[in-house]
Amino acid sequence: MLEGYACQEAFSGHKAEKAASVYARANMRTNWKAVLFTDRSKVAFSYPGAKVMPVEWALEGQARPAASVNHPQVYNLYAGLSYHAVTDVHQVAGTSGSKTAYRNQRGQAARNITTEEYKDVLNNTLLPAGTRIFNAQGMGTWVLQQDNDPTHKIAGEAIKDWNYKKVSSVKLMANWPPNSPDLSPIENLWSMVQARVNAQGYENFTCFKAAVEKELRNTPKEVLESLAISLPKRMKKVIEAGGDRIKY
Repeated sequence: MLEGYACQEAFSGHKAEKAASVYARANMRTNWKAVLFTDRSKVAFSYPGAKVMPVEWALEGQARPAASVNHPQVYNLYAGLSYHAVTDVHQVAGTSGSKTAYRNQRGQAARNITTEEYKDVLNNTLLPAGTRIFNAQGMGTWVLQQDNDPTHKIAGEAIKDWNYKKVSSVKLMANWPPNSPDLSPIENLWSMVQARVNAQGYENFTCFKAAVEKELRNTPKEVLESLAISLPKRMKKVIEAGGDRIKY
């Protein structure tokens, strides 16, 4: 039985508490093995030559010009993590060297994720991958977690349409507290992948992107399990901290 996802009532009873603490109290009994944690990450290509260098040299007696930054190339992508497996990767606008068909509100080529593109991320990657992952475990009902990015507001509508067309039972996790990356285990996964790819070193961006996808795909099962079942401990720490940030 899935518990703790619709927790609006709990919020009204704890107005003095911070949102993260209220959320934690309402979800202490949640079945986190039935949750797909999703997120977007800009994984930076950090091979030598792509480091950020906010420094400018100047000749003696001359004024130093304003510092400029050598921005590294990035792989902007979405993925989902569950106790059972990781989803496929979905590249989005903002990835270095890539063109996008999506437009921002000014009608220009989008430089970052838009609502329309996020809808495609859900329909083409996160929802089908999540369905495969949980169906393989005999779980017909599962929950999609996401953060509070404004583009994510389309998720409720997209999931409703998905359930109708696929005759499925996907739920959207309610009331995820804002600015709470410390609660989501996928943040830990991003850090692990970045560290592993950095340690290997790749001379070109194409190979780097392939390595990111491979590292995500090959994340050890015990790591996924450990991250997913860490939520009760995270919730306890958040409650003890009164809703303030925790180190996890």
